[in-house]
Amino acid sequence: MSETDISASGNRRGIGRLAVVGDSMLPTLSDGDWLLVHWRKLSSRQLRAIERKGFGIIVVVEQESRPGLLQIKRATSVKGDLIWVLGDNPSASTDSRHFGPLKHREIIGYFLFRYKKVKS
Repeated sequence: MSETDISASGNRRGIGRLAVVGDSMLPTLSDGDWLLVHWRKLSSRQLRAIERKGFGIIVVVEQESRPGLLQIKRATSVKGDLIWVLGDNPSASTDSRHFGPLKHREIIGYFLFRYKKVKS
């Protein structure tokens, strides 16, 4: 699958970790990367930064039409309650170009840190 899906561990409160599966966020995130995410909606300050600068915050998406499927995308534009998200690798990404903008509530977390698991 070329889409960047993620495998979540733990519950969706506070800080969590996710495994990246797929290529839609290359070169920023690679298949096999692990992420720490904050399970939280974007703040008003973060939304304003996206609106003003087109500053892309990496977010965790769960579409109402696809419950249980979590995706990593970059929030690139905000218009009212609608947020456009794109993958960093357009040829391997299904994103707002395909499914349209997301509602604010469909952004369920945001990226904090990437790491690689050490093989034991």
